[in-house]
Amino acid sequence: MKRRQGQPTITSFFKKPKAYNLDDAANVDKNFPNNSECNEQSNLSFKVNSGPKTNFRVEGIDEENGNNISHLNSDDNISDPVTSTGFQEIVHPVWQANRFDIGNTNRNSLNDTTKKNVLSTKLLPKEPYKFPTEKSHNRSFQPKWITNDFAWLAYSARKLVSVGFRDWKKAKESFKKHMEKEYHKVCVLQATSFLKISGGKQLDIASQLDSQRTKEIAENRAAIEPIIRTILFCAEQELPLRGDHDSGALSLTRPEKKDGKFRALLRFRIESGDKNLEKHVLNSSKNATYMSPIIQNEVIQTCSDIVTEKVIDRISNAECFSLLGDETMDVSGTEQLSLCIRYIDIPDLQAPVLREDFVGFIPINDQSSENLANVILQRCDELNLDMTKCVGQGYDGAANMAGHLSGVQTRIRENYPKARYIHCASHRLNLTLSNVMSVPAIRNCLGVVSQVVNLFRNHSNANKIFKKLSKNMLQTVKRNDFSGFVTQDLSKGTTVSSCF
Repeated sequence: MKRRQGQPTITSFFKKPKAYNLDDAANVDKNFPNNSECNEQSNLSFKVNSGPKTNFRVEGIDEENGNNISHLNSDDNISDPVTSTGFQEIVHPVWQANRFDIGNTNRNSLNDTTKKNVLSTKLLPKEPYKFPTEKSHNRSFQPKWITNDFAWLAYSARKLVSVGFRDWKKAKESFKKHMEKEYHKVCVLQATSFLKISGGKQLDIASQLDSQRTKEIAENRAAIEPIIRTILFCAEQELPLRGDHDSGALSLTRPEKKDGKFRALLRFRIESGDKNLEKHVLNSSKNATYMSPIIQNEVIQTCSDIVTEKVIDRISNAECFSLLGDETMDVSGTEQLSLCIRYIDIPDLQAPVLREDFVGFIPINDQSSENLANVILQRCDELNLDMTKCVGQGYDGAANMAGHLSGVQTRIRENYPKARYIHCASHRLNLTLSNVMSVPAIRNCLGVVSQVVNLFRNHSNANKIFKKLSKNMLQTVKRNDFSGFVTQDLSKGTTVSSCF
């Protein structure tokens, strides 16, 4: 059979495309088909020719054949976006491939978490990215097609498996045509149901049909609830959970050796009539008691994440905030940086409240000012804090924290000039007391006071005498404060009371 002119050969079909960079910009146009070729071969497979491998992609679309399009391999290169000859010769800001980029996924090996992230993440380049335009009509891809009109579209930084689409004049018409396809409606329905199920807004089909499974879920939740509440109680009361013998199954009778406050409180709940917990202890398998130290730590960490999330929500709603930090060493000898946020919280229809919330301990291996500043900024970034709202910093007077040349406060102010440094008031008082000790009169006075306190504190007989004298003197003072004298004016028949 005679091959038509312009028809690709079998060798060109399997030929690996060349990776281009900015130096190859002059040769980019020969790797892209013109508009006529694009329209002849594909009606709705989209690729934005903003560069050799910066593309616009609609997953699973092939209008002519009605078949799903396979995904790309993850080893495709991404080069700097440069427009081809059919567009204005403009070098655009580079948009790197997102880890949830549809063009970088293989649907045959996706887990549920990745599927959820891919479906819920809108892939669109950030400002100031400019989509390439045609020379003749000055048309380009419109971001509002994704944000407003067609939520199922996605901008991909990977090479598309099909011929690109750039007939922007008929773009919305083609999009609407694709929306009427039966397989598109099925895919949208499946994606919507998957997001509802993964978000806990809807039960999956198995759960809806299997009433026994639903009943077991309710029983498991009822069994684990008292365990979680007991852990929270110990945390609120600052009680240690662990004991010398806290492994294995929970005994309903008191053991000879103490097994910790956590297990003792669980037994107390059972003795008080918690039937759900008692049933769980008697019937649960050894690997599903949910009482091990690992589960305890997971519950504590989960509670910490929830509390931190709520604190960050309040901070995000505030107009501004300040950073408070101090280095401390714990009992294990690990140097830690405690970080707090000071801000004004304005609850609904209530008076503003000045709050200082703790947001975590940060282990410190290097106490240099550069490392401490990086650690603080990294932690703020992990908490998604808007550092442009930071208007203050509060640390002690150590050189690595308060240094005006290369201290932590100086390094942070280089990036965020509004974050002014304020010396810690408590440390100022401590420094003041240290300096006044150089005055002989004050030093002698404080020395005498210290000796008097030690006299009554370290000698029981002297302490008894002191308490007895203090009691007698207190009664005398009260009696004198309310004593008075009365004078009688016989001529008027009145009395006047005067109190000291």
